[in-house]
Amino acid sequence: MRVRQVVVCVQNASWGGLRVVVRWRAWRTGAARHDDPRVQRAHEGPHPGAVRITARCHVCGKPFAVGDTRVRDHCHLTGRYRGPAHSTYNLNYKDSHVIPVIFHNLSDYDAHFIIEDVANAFEGSVELLPLTKERYIAFTKNVANTADRYGARACVKLRFIDSYKFLSTSLDKLASYFDRSHMRILRAEFRHLFEEEFQLLTRKDEFPYEYVDSVERLLETRLPPRESFHSSLTGDTVAGDDYAHATKRVEQVRYREPRTVQRPVPKNGRSPPGGCI
Repeated sequence: MRVRQVVVCVQNASWGGLRVVVRWRAWRTGAARHDDPRVQRAHEGPHPGAVRITARCHVCGKPFAVGDTRVRDHCHLTGRYRGPAHSTYNLNYKDSHVIPVIFHNLSDYDAHFIIEDVANAFEGSVELLPLTKERYIAFTKNVANTADRYGARACVKLRFIDSYKFLSTSLDKLASYFDRSHMRILRAEFRHLFEEEFQLLTRKDEFPYEYVDSVERLLETRLPPRESFHSSLTGDTVAGDDYAHATKRVEQVRYREPRTVQRPVPKNGRSPPGGCI
């Protein structure tokens, strides 16, 4: 089953949609474990000989070396055969009940009102990892009704983390240092782009923070002029080559709306740290 990713830009968004996702996740986990007959066929798969002649581990992607122990890896929920794997990776390839929710600079901006909202959104305790009394590195919401009555299965946990705390330098520098051939997460997000178009996304773009002061600004169909990138805090404006890069990206990738044009910016910022972490 595939769930199409939906990105919604709204004001005063509630946790209603999140509750639906969590309940669906809990139902899917329970149904797969207890009701799906395929679980009983966990060891079904190709002939053992086919596993022995396969060249690469499907988990790490590396070739099997002489003397490596290879096993048939399968999904513990559905029993579906996934491919041959190194024995160590097979043992550590476990089902996780933790759903990471990643915000950049969470502890300095969004944490307080999100904690208050998520704590009362549905039943379950909240675990905090504080930095100070007012700032948090991470917090976890336990979804109480997703655990079984005997405690044999852990409940689903929503773990909110601040990606900024896991980075050694700025996103701009990380994006410039990252080997383009290792950007597998970012490439998967934009697999529909040609290589030249993709290369434009491997560099972090500037954003006109002070210019975008309303939702209506996001509905404009052209890139704002260079003067719109001016920051009253620093007194600086975007450099000429940076603005030229943004213009080229908009023209070549041909996004139709600025909110779609700007969407690769946070994805670009997110993906290098995602690969590093």
